[in-house]
Amino acid sequence: MTERNEANLDILGKEFKGVEYATLSVAPQSTPLTEEQKHACSFKPALEAKVWPKTIRNLGYNQAWIELYAESILAWLHEANQSKVLDLSKSVYLLLLGAANYRLGLALLRRLLHEQASQGLIETKLCMVFTVDGKHNQILLSNHPDFSYFYERQQALIVNWDTSSSSPVPTHALDGTALFTDANPAILIGHKVFSQLPQTIYHIHYQQIFRAELALISNYGDALNKASHSQQEQSEMPLLWEMQKQHTLKSVAQHNNQEVAVCWLQTSVDEEATKRHEELNEWVKKVLQHHTVDGVSKTIAVPDKAVKVIREFERTFSKGSMQLISDGAQQAQGTTLPVNMRSCEITLPLDFMALNQLLVDDNKVKTIELPCGHEQVSLSMSHRLSSNFAYTRHVFERTCKSSSPVTSTHVINSLSNAADVLSEDQIQAHLVQSGYDPKVLAIFLPRLLKKGVSVLSRLSWCEMLDTVWQNHVVDMEYETFTFELGLLAIDLSHWALAKSCMLMRMEISGPSTACLHNLALSAWATGELDIAKQSITLALDLNPEDTQVQGLKSDILAYRKRCAQLAWFDPSIKDEQIDEGELKLLPLGQHQLGEFFLQYSRSDIAERLRSVRLNNFAQLESIWPIWLEEGDLNQKAHFALVHEDFGLIGGVVVDFDSQEQCEDEQAADGLFRAAHMSFWIGRDYQNQGFGTAGVQLAISQTQQLAKPLQFSKIKTSAWLHNFASRRILTRTGFTENKRIKAGGSTQEVFYELSL
Repeated sequence: MTERNEANLDILGKEFKGVEYATLSVAPQSTPLTEEQKHACSFKPALEAKVWPKTIRNLGYNQAWIELYAESILAWLHEANQSKVLDLSKSVYLLLLGAANYRLGLALLRRLLHEQASQGLIETKLCMVFTVDGKHNQILLSNHPDFSYFYERQQALIVNWDTSSSSPVPTHALDGTALFTDANPAILIGHKVFSQLPQTIYHIHYQQIFRAELALISNYGDALNKASHSQQEQSEMPLLWEMQKQHTLKSVAQHNNQEVAVCWLQTSVDEEATKRHEELNEWVKKVLQHHTVDGVSKTIAVPDKAVKVIREFERTFSKGSMQLISDGAQQAQGTTLPVNMRSCEITLPLDFMALNQLLVDDNKVKTIELPCGHEQVSLSMSHRLSSNFAYTRHVFERTCKSSSPVTSTHVINSLSNAADVLSEDQIQAHLVQSGYDPKVLAIFLPRLLKKGVSVLSRLSWCEMLDTVWQNHVVDMEYETFTFELGLLAIDLSHWALAKSCMLMRMEISGPSTACLHNLALSAWATGELDIAKQSITLALDLNPEDTQVQGLKSDILAYRKRCAQLAWFDPSIKDEQIDEGELKLLPLGQHQLGEFFLQYSRSDIAERLRSVRLNNFAQLESIWPIWLEEGDLNQKAHFALVHEDFGLIGGVVVDFDSQEQCEDEQAADGLFRAAHMSFWIGRDYQNQGFGTAGVQLAISQTQQLAKPLQFSKIKTSAWLHNFASRRILTRTGFTENKRIKAGGSTQEVFYELSL
């Protein structure tokens, strides 16, 4: 080739008619440093550099992750039992990596234990082993209510183990309990942990290999010099220079950017293999050779620490293991090192090919790439009958594809902008589709608290909130969801859930005025007057100036005072005579009028009672003073039928002025008086047995008051066609007295009961 042709070829290799040709990448370049930075830098091999997270961070989970892990583990347990792999007298351990994943572990354990009975696995003993380093984290988890529950049942333990260390897995738990590591295969769960562990970083430059050493450099001095130079250019007075200098110093200190400096050192496959422990030599060779065969220029990260963790786990549990590992996945084109650190630390995606190369000789690794995103999850088994576990691999793959956790994350994230535009039905549909994920409800909580829900969907919401609450695991340090869910429960009169939320919040965060106020409100609504009084007293002890708490205390005391003054209600006998398990009969109070209207508003209730029809709440408010006066004058007793979970579920009215006089041989004066009783059960609670229990409570109450109020019988009536009420009256001891025939549906049946 002539000199001219060579020149033309060089030009054509770069550009043709203004369009640039692709050229080979240059070898990796080390970070350029100033002389000052060179003196301050201390380059170290990537595994030893201080650029990795000091503690494993919680990267979150959703219900789809619980579904994937639980279904895979349950399938494995079925096949392990069928293959006689397990010693059922000993525990099967699930080792969860990363202290920050404790909420995932507790949620998963709860799901597994719930599913065991229904799937015929009740004889298999499961024990979740949490790897927790650091006294603070250990105390935090030990005090968690869910962990305490499982720990008491020998279903959860803590081991003091730093995942990023090279130390062996402890064979004893934090409390001294010995782990039977040689009894059964164990399960390893690595949920987004390995990408946070130190990795060795290489740059594969076609057939050349470069190893990275890292250091942190600070821009504090450069930023300060620039700031000082800028100040000198200002034409301000010297005093203002000094003030601005102090402000700049503070600002620079707060925003001290750190950058990762990289130094590339050329190496070889053989040289890198000799740096590892002998058992990892061949593994490193295979990994590096795999990447060099691609013939491209890219940066890769080799998960040395992750491999050591897996090896330690396998050595500890000699009977073999099942491993479920999920993380951000390193792509085929490699990875990118962060340039500016700010306040962050390096985390690099995981090379699943390199990780699974450990078990490739056994051909028992199944890696699934989730449908979207850059995450992968792998299932591997390494025990003597691993080849028999085809069903487990099938379940794992099916669940990955049918309910991808990454897809669920994308759906949840997309909902944040739709909170105010979706209908209630659509919100409920998303909750169902997500497996009642607390993360989904958290998105809509502000909207539901602000706008409320429709009356017709109230009960379905209560059921959904119960399921979401069962799926929620409280965060011991940053718990806010529980309190907000409790507020929504109060809005829906779901008092049992409201009390659970407030008690749990106080167990996690300690007593607070707001929680105690809400607990008092819930206890008052369910007739627990002593608890309401105690709670409101404690709330005022914490904050005596809180006007909302003061108002609630005044209302509760006024209600208790009225109850004590009523001749037709004796609080001293309520525990022995009135308390019927879940139900209580208490004087109707103004605080119950909202629920009264909601439960009474169905038209057929008023028709059956032949009572007032309430078309709106204002009508009830106008009648309330009359009812109040009737009760104070002992003319009528207006009772609320109160359930310990649901609050007001119905009512009973005893009319003392409706008296009949006739001959009675047993009466001293030849006369007797009878009170008239009517009762109703609310729209949401009919056909659940509450009517019979409510009438029995009313009978018990009136029996105590028959002598002082001078009546000896209770009378009532029902329409002939009202079979439900007539059955209740017959069951509770009433006898049919007479019938009045009228036209059509107005036939009436009268009943009476001697006291």
